[in-house]
Amino acid sequence: MTSSSSSSSSSYETPLPLGNLGWPFIGETIDFVSCAYSDRPESFMDKRRRMYGKVFKSHIFGSPTIVSTDAEVSRFILQSDAKVFVPSYPKSLTELMGKSSILLINGSLQRRIHGLIGAFFKSHHLKAQITRDMQSYVQESMEKWREDQPIFIQDETKNIAFQVLVKALISLDPGEEMELLKKQFQEFIAGLMSFTSKHSWNSTLSIITGEEENGEAGAETDRIEESWDHFNGGKRCCGSAAE
Repeated sequence: MTSSSSSSSSSYETPLPLGNLGWPFIGETIDFVSCAYSDRPESFMDKRRRMYGKVFKSHIFGSPTIVSTDAEVSRFILQSDAKVFVPSYPKSLTELMGKSSILLINGSLQRRIHGLIGAFFKSHHLKAQITRDMQSYVQESMEKWREDQPIFIQDETKNIAFQVLVKALISLDPGEEMELLKKQFQEFIAGLMSFTSKHSWNSTLSIITGEEENGEAGAETDRIEESWDHFNGGKRCCGSAAE
């Protein structure tokens, strides 16, 4: 859980936690991202927690950052209701999601939208449908397993979760259309972890261009992403201290 700090002017300065800001501009972003894609994604946090404690400073995605791995500190931040800590996200994410994204709104509107989405997913009929679909997709996935081939449980789980979510949101069954949507969604997620620039090779620019060329598919991707927000985004992972 990361929290970007922007201190207000005062007559005294509160000392920052121990840590390392890394290289100019990029800070420790390369190390953070490389660990995220390794077989031990938690190694970035573990190494610094041992060196500096449960709360430490770093520099990630272009911003000085206070990182908390302490349960009590994280609970206080997540329950602050944006009064003390205002959620913020990397520029690549805000450009892709747009200003109206559920991730970027706060206060009463954020609670209202979360309530509406929560009520939708708590529907008895939808729960029954999701249970049936999940059982069906798990069985289909297991039938493709072979004894002479490795099974990557994380990949299988992500694929099943994607199928279940797409079926629940837009009633789309597995097939060519879902595979196309899945590919676009994976490109979208890759763009979230990119630095924003105007070079043709940049993932963020590529995704934005793709959304402009295919508005319908982009709208479906937005709906899926907002549902992932509900499962994961309720646990705010970034916050900047309000002045």
